[in-house]
Amino acid sequence: MNGLSGFDNSANTVDRFWHVEKNGTADFYFTYAPAENAVGGNINMRAQRWESLSLGWELPLPGQTNPSAQKVFVPAVAANGTWTITMESTPLPVSLLEFTAQAITNSEVRCKWVTAAEINNDYFVLERSKNGFDFQEVASIDGAGNSNHLISYTHTDLNPLSGISYYRLKQVDFDGRFTYSQIVSVTLLDEQNGFVLFPNPTSGTCFMKWDSEPGNVWITIYDISGKMVRQIASQNEKGVLEMDFAELSSGFYFIEAIANNGTKWNTKLQILQ
Repeated sequence: MNGLSGFDNSANTVDRFWHVEKNGTADFYFTYAPAENAVGGNINMRAQRWESLSLGWELPLPGQTNPSAQKVFVPAVAANGTWTITMESTPLPVSLLEFTAQAITNSEVRCKWVTAAEINNDYFVLERSKNGFDFQEVASIDGAGNSNHLISYTHTDLNPLSGISYYRLKQVDFDGRFTYSQIVSVTLLDEQNGFVLFPNPTSGTCFMKWDSEPGNVWITIYDISGKMVRQIASQNEKGVLEMDFAELSSGFYFIEAIANNGTKWNTKLQILQ
């Protein structure tokens, strides 16, 4: 009974599921036995449908009533799917569709997330870590409270950590309960070496930028097994090179760049497709 938010609602959920396939719109009557009551109680029970895109439970449709202690009526249902019943006061708090962190420059990491639904959502805390275990707060962002539509959030970290760092979201309800998102990683290079690769991770196009003008540059891309997957020769007079990696599969790659004066740079790139 964990939604994508990670909150365990099983104690407030009826011990029964329904999968309904139908044609058109219909009124639903869900009936369950007293032995299947939720451990937390059986007051103002409401039906929720599993949403396979966000991997979470949708907000209860409006107009629901309880004709009897063991029954839930849901009018005018248009969607097919799998349903369960939970207490109206304790539905899953947030259905998080996505959470990403991407290096925009070597001094900016843009974090984005989208919610499909929010219930009693007070605020989010964006957290950052160097080792993936010890996190510290970057920013606090107000939630929508209650919503049943897509909401997008963005925050740019202007003081990111060099090298590999990790980000996560902490979602806090009005009653103080909180849950965490999945952890995502970002790689930044130390600008002391005069070389920047951004955005990283990328879904296709990224840029190499040098503080100087290295002239001709040979670039070799290797997969994680060490196999060479591409070579690029570029006359790089302006110190900036644009590259398209859209044809490469998702995963980590190692990039080696060698200038005609013998200077060498090495870095790691993550591709998201």
